[in-house]
Amino acid sequence: MRRLALTAAAMTIAVGAAAETIDLDGNYGNAAGCNYAVTDNATSDDLLLLTPRGVSTYVTECEFVTQSISADGSRVLSATCTHEGETETTVRTIRIEKAPDQVDAYLIFDEDGTMWGKVGQCS
Repeated sequence: MRRLALTAAAMTIAVGAAAETIDLDGNYGNAAGCNYAVTDNATSDDLLLLTPRGVSTYVTECEFVTQSISADGSRVLSATCTHEGETETTVRTIRIEKAPDQVDAYLIFDEDGTMWGKVGQCS
C-alpha cells in the first residue's frame, strides 16, 4: 500500500507540472460557477465552471493535461481530477463544444457522453 501511495503522489506531481490551457475569453459558468470564480466559495451543488485551465463542479476539480480538436471543432481533453472527500486523483476525458444555440456558450460532456451542463461567459 505504501508504494502505491508514493507512486500516485509522484504521478500527481508530474502531471501537475504539464498542465494544459485552452483558448477561452475568460471564465464560463452557470450562476453558481461564475460566483465561485469570483469568491472561491462553492455555495450551490449545481456549480459548473469552465476556465482556461480546467472544469469545476461542486465536488470535483479537474485540471486539463492534454487536448485535441475534433473535426467538428469540439475539444477533447484529458484531465486530472480531485474529488471532495477523496485523497486520490483520477484521470478522465472531457469533451467541450460550442453550444449550437448561443455564440458565447459551451456544452461540457463527461467521457461517457453525459452532459455536465451548459456554461455562458461570466461577467
